Amino acid sequence: MLLVGHKEQWEYLKRSIENNRVAHAYLFYGPSNIGKRTVAMEFVKLLNCHNSDIRPCGKCVSCKNFENGIHPDLLVLKPEPPENSDKNDKSGNLAVRINQIDKLKSGFSLSPSDSGYKAAIIDGAGAMTYDAQGSLLKILEEPKGKAVIIIVAEQADQLLSTIVSRCQLMRFDLIQREHIKESLEKGNVPKKTAEEISWLSFGRPGLAVEYYKNPELAELQKKRIGDFVKLSKAPLVTRFKYAESLAKDTELMYSSIDIWISYFRELLLESLGKDKNHFILPAADWSKIKIRNIIRIIEKIRFIIKTTNANPRLALEVLFMKI
Repeated sequence: MLLVGHKEQWEYLKRSIENNRVAHAYLFYGPSNIGKRTVAMEFVKLLNCHNSDIRPCGKCVSCKNFENGIHPDLLVLKPEPPENSDKNDKSGNLAVRINQIDKLKSGFSLSPSDSGYKAAIIDGAGAMTYDAQGSLLKILEEPKGKAVIIIVAEQADQLLSTIVSRCQLMRFDLIQREHIKESLEKGNVPKKTAEEISWLSFGRPGLAVEYYKNPELAELQKKRIGDFVKLSKAPLVTRFKYAESLAKDTELMYSSIDIWISYFRELLLESLGKDKNHFILPAADWSKIKIRNIIRIIEKIRFIIKTTNANPRLALEVLFMKI
């Protein structure tokens, strides 16, 4: 896997291995699609690599098993729909649940397959249920041998404070556009394409890779931005119909909200002197104050939808009434 940015975090993790001071639990937090899970995977690979203490060699049996997703000492958890639910229901309640943590506990009760570490990566941990967090806390309170748990979330306060206090915290931030562009070009992406994707990814290398692999996703991003700009001038009935449609697809709803936040942050930075992004729609006649207010509203609605039982459609309607 290619690491883009996050040099300080990577150097810190390498030193922890060199000094034999690997923590039992880490909390990687920061915006989505910026490489937190990639760093977590590379760290676990390095912990178990047979040939290197600088970067995973990618050649030993351990590294190859990690690359193929079949390493017996790694468990990756991510939000899933409830058991017995319709897998095609995109409005389902995705969460990391207690049965998944029970599986982690069972796996950690076994010894590593070789001299390395047992490892678990809990991705999307902000969607972990209260019961699952309580079960995870018990595991963190009684760490065992060479085992490491890496919790990946957007915000630390999405988790119980007692979990956070037992983790080594590592903050991850958005990546500079030039670093993303250089990384894409090193991967043989045409210069013009790399330029456009680096702008459209808004500092998120994970998005940049997805946009290159699936150009239709980049077009969808542009469409979502265009939809929002148009909604700001549309009648309420049109806004409410859009809210109803978007609320039916949880994944698309969250990605759209993230795109809108990134778009308005980009507009705000442009208004403060940053280079103009020629690959996105220009702002409507919005002042700096208006843009700041829109960002606050979107972030508040996003927080409410993700952390409460509020009806997503109604929350989106409130958002569209205030823009």
